[in-house]
Amino acid sequence: MPFKGNSDHGTKEVSFSLLSRCLKVTLRAAAVYQEQLQPLAGLSPQGSAQLAADLEYFANVLTTLGVAVPPALAAWQVGSGSLQNIS
Repeated sequence: MPFKGNSDHGTKEVSFSLLSRCLKVTLRAAAVYQEQLQPLAGLSPQGSAQLAADLEYFANVLTTLGVAVPPALAAWQVGSGSLQNIS
């Protein structure tokens, strides 16, 4: 969507609006991720390794967007990494 006019103020409003929307989507994605992890009963060593890689990637995306990794996801990340070392 092109900006109307040359107003720096309008550009800042659009940027803030976009940033705000991005933050909401990111936080919702993190919440959904946490909800999907809760019912996991057990993982194979390969499943644990994949989960650790996926969580690391997602944590990197959150960090890049300036969003703190929720504590529950951080705990899953640590736990899945620890499970890899057991086998």
